Amino acid sequence: MSCLSKVKYQGRFRNSEDDEADPCALPSSEDAALDVSRMATSDFGESTGRFRRAWDEFEGGCSGFFAASIINSVESGDMRCALTTMRAFSHAHITHCVARITEAIVLDKDRPDIAAAVMMQLMEDGEADVAADMASAPVKRGRLAALFRVFDRLMAEGEVAAVADLLLEVIRRGDAPVVADLLTAAVWVGEVGYARDAVAVLIARGCPVCRHGAEMAEAMGWMIRVGEAFAVAEIAAALVDGGGLALVSDPPIAAAVLGGTPPDKFPCVELIRLGRVDAVAHICGQLAYKECWGILYSCFEALARSGNHGASSAIMQFLAIKQRPDIIATIVAGLVDRDQIGLAAACMAALLDGQQPWAAATVEAYMVSSGHVRAAATMEAALSDAGYEPLLLQASMLLIRGGHTQEWAAVAQELLRSGRFAMVADRVAGLASIIGPVLTASALAVLARRDTSEAAALILLELCASGREAVAADLLAALANGRRSMPVARDTVILLVRQGHADTVAALLVRITTNGQADAVLRINQAVRAAGRQVI
Repeated sequence: MSCLSKVKYQGRFRNSEDDEADPCALPSSEDAALDVSRMATSDFGESTGRFRRAWDEFEGGCSGFFAASIINSVESGDMRCALTTMRAFSHAHITHCVARITEAIVLDKDRPDIAAAVMMQLMEDGEADVAADMASAPVKRGRLAALFRVFDRLMAEGEVAAVADLLLEVIRRGDAPVVADLLTAAVWVGEVGYARDAVAVLIARGCPVCRHGAEMAEAMGWMIRVGEAFAVAEIAAALVDGGGLALVSDPPIAAAVLGGTPPDKFPCVELIRLGRVDAVAHICGQLAYKECWGILYSCFEALARSGNHGASSAIMQFLAIKQRPDIIATIVAGLVDRDQIGLAAACMAALLDGQQPWAAATVEAYMVSSGHVRAAATMEAALSDAGYEPLLLQASMLLIRGGHTQEWAAVAQELLRSGRFAMVADRVAGLASIIGPVLTASALAVLARRDTSEAAALILLELCASGREAVAADLLAALANGRRSMPVARDTVILLVRQGHADTVAALLVRITTNGQADAVLRINQAVRAAGRQVI
């Protein structure tokens, strides 16, 4: 069923049941008479039916006569008859007759070339409204074939610009469902290329700043609402493949393709089903360049509502492969700001599940550098609670080894401020086992310098409380052995003693000595004494 038959179109057309029962409408006076006849006797109803059939035959004969006259005049090189006839009926708002004559020319007489020539001449004469009536009137009567054959003829002749202008006029006159029907039909009969070209030229006909994307998006909206999201997806993919990425990324068009449409009518999902994750990712990249973040957020929120988490994961993984962590970082941070923490975590989990911890690490670094430290910490906490701690540990290791210790420390600092002491301590212990206590201690020193030595003290206490004194001792020794990290070791020991944890400090120093690092204990004692305090 077409867009016009599936929905009530602005209250101007009969519903689908009326259209199927009587495809040939009477003029308004006869419609009124028919309404009265429905209240009359059955005999009178039968006579009315005979009258309707007679009227239809008469109307068909008249339209056939006009069609023949128009064909003869156009073939003889004289457009005046055709133009005058169509102008007269259109200006008198008798679009029913415009439809019947157009149908007779195209379908009954099999001359779509004549109808196309008349429409083009009307467009050239500046009477696009009359040409739009010729295009839309048959479709409103359920005769889409008439318009499609004219469209096919014009596109085959290379009149793409003229077709785009005609469709634009149809949309602006409030008949966007007509264009929706036409484009849907083009896709379903395999003429995606024609639909793509017409859409591309229609969008691009405006100036670079003010394209006609809003008009085209209106037609796409009708296609989506009546369940033809697949056709929209096909056109969008064809535009991307044909070099029209900038056109399909026009904000109104992108909002129709990616935005918050109903879950079961979602072109983005259809693109994923078609295996065109690349098209979606490229559109996302263009929207990010234009800073149209709201459309991107709506896209992922709509995917989540529809239960298509696999689609979100596929998009994120493709963006990571294309080395666009900046886009992922902004999307994740924006989702956190919109209280979509679970969705943001799912986006990052897609990278971790896809064996891309390097991408997750880069995304986190971008989030921190762009000022979204709290969002990064919130997301990490959610992922840790969801069981992703081993993969997060790999990401932290990649951050530190990749020279992003400051970014790692910023997130750890925010986690400590939110009370996630055990989580940070577990992460530090894991890092010590993977990259060794020396490199881990250097990261711990960066964390202490960003905040205070209390951060290092809290982590060491948490490690001792969880039975990992050996890890705490190794870290304290590594801090003491480093020239730049020695002040952190000194201040940490002083702070622990001041807080009443002298026994813990003593136990750590004894363990360090037992491990053969008495020189580290000596340096700690010397530093503490130089600060005017005494430990041992």
